[in-house]
Amino acid sequence: MAIERTCEYCGKKFYVKPYSIKKGQGRFCSKKCFYEGYYPHGCTYLGCKEPHHAHGYCKKHYRELPEVKQKEKETSSIWYKNHSLSYHSKIRNAYYGKIRNTILMHYSNGTLKCARCGFDDIRALDIDHINNKAEDRKKFGKNVYCFYIELAKKLPDGYQVLCRNCNWIKHIENLRSKYGSSDTSDL
Repeated sequence: MAIERTCEYCGKKFYVKPYSIKKGQGRFCSKKCFYEGYYPHGCTYLGCKEPHHAHGYCKKHYRELPEVKQKEKETSSIWYKNHSLSYHSKIRNAYYGKIRNTILMHYSNGTLKCARCGFDDIRALDIDHINNKAEDRKKFGKNVYCFYIELAKKLPDGYQVLCRNCNWIKHIENLRSKYGSSDTSDL
């Protein structure tokens, strides 16, 4: 059963459970009213007029406290030791590398070669839309990783493996045919 109370800061009526009153709570209707009522003058740092965030200080001055700086430094160094970027990037690259290799093997019919020139270095092979429908990729997400994951799930027709040079040449040829230009300076 809730008990009706009046906020000490704004005067608004609100309901609170009896056990909250026993714990000394139930004086304010919201966190905002609590902070405004408990620290009515804002940030306790000399000359600062900003609203307070924690322990009577605004966000800027709270983070400048020596004990807070020391705690942040300790926790951040521990976090970075446990979550190094190189570790996560290695895992991510291995995962997406497997998916990419699966897709390349499927669309190159197991040969891992460019469909135009026969180039076989896997580092420079890409997936290409045969019918130049790049908007298909936008359906799967904004980045290439989402595209690879969705492509690996379905393996639809309409894709081929090209090296990056041939892919770029195809792109330029499509622009020339679309805009009717034979001069590369226009592109």
